[in-house]
Amino acid sequence: MTATTHDDDPPRALPAEVIDRTRAALAGIYAAARQADVVVARFLASPLVQAALERRRAVAAADADTGALELSSLPAERWHAVLASLGRRRQKAALNRAAAAADACARTAPERAQLLADFILRAVRRDRLPPRAPLLRRQLAGRALLARARALLALGAYGGALRVIAEAHATFPRTEGSKRHRMHAQLLRAQVLAATGGAAEALETLTVSARLAIEHIDPGALVDALASIAVILCAHGAYELARPALALAAYVARQPGNEPSLMALQSGLAECAFLGYAPAPSAQRSA
Repeated sequence: MTATTHDDDPPRALPAEVIDRTRAALAGIYAAARQADVVVARFLASPLVQAALERRRAVAAADADTGALELSSLPAERWHAVLASLGRRRQKAALNRAAAAADACARTAPERAQLLADFILRAVRRDRLPPRAPLLRRQLAGRALLARARALLALGAYGGALRVIAEAHATFPRTEGSKRHRMHAQLLRAQVLAATGGAAEALETLTVSARLAIEHIDPGALVDALASIAVILCAHGAYELARPALALAAYVARQPGNEPSLMALQSGLAECAFLGYAPAPSAQRSA
């Protein structure tokens, strides 16, 4: 999560209307998140849902057994040949795992993320793999482009990141299944805007992204959006308003099953601390 740049100047206060708008938006996000928490808990308690989740886990386990992990242990120059030798189902599993790996390492190992993104884009655009799956190829291409944009953001190449985000948004198919990925593109664009000084627009986009993350039941995106909001607020000295954003992000990230979002939370907390944020005494004791 990269939300803003730092310098040695005192924080410049945000306009009052931006603060008021952000405060109102955070109140709405909090209410929506807690309501969704109740609804999801009731939904997951249903025996039918539990059975469906078991079937989904079985399918995921089967995909894991298809050899999709072979690529990560091979030299990069062999990835394309190995992918081409796999069956259609195994190609799908391998490319999905490569897209997930590129996304996961974009902030910490941007060069590797770009290497994986290039591999995916060549596979789906030039080699047209998996065959007979045009919508899947477009979705994979969009995910690879988002991973490339995250890597560019981590490297400080903000102009390039914005261009790639726009390309990713246009690449995703206009299907229900791609709405969540387009929301991720919007979230990433907001983080680039924050890093280039567009705090007001970034805050507005991030609050919209947070609401969409709740609608799509995407805890990782919700935590990322809230942590990014908090960093922008801390960069402008609005520490008290950042506090509820971080509290909700921490609540969501620490729920069972949401462990992957802890990295975004910890990154946001560290950046806020660097900007002068001090947790409330009660929060320090609970930590």
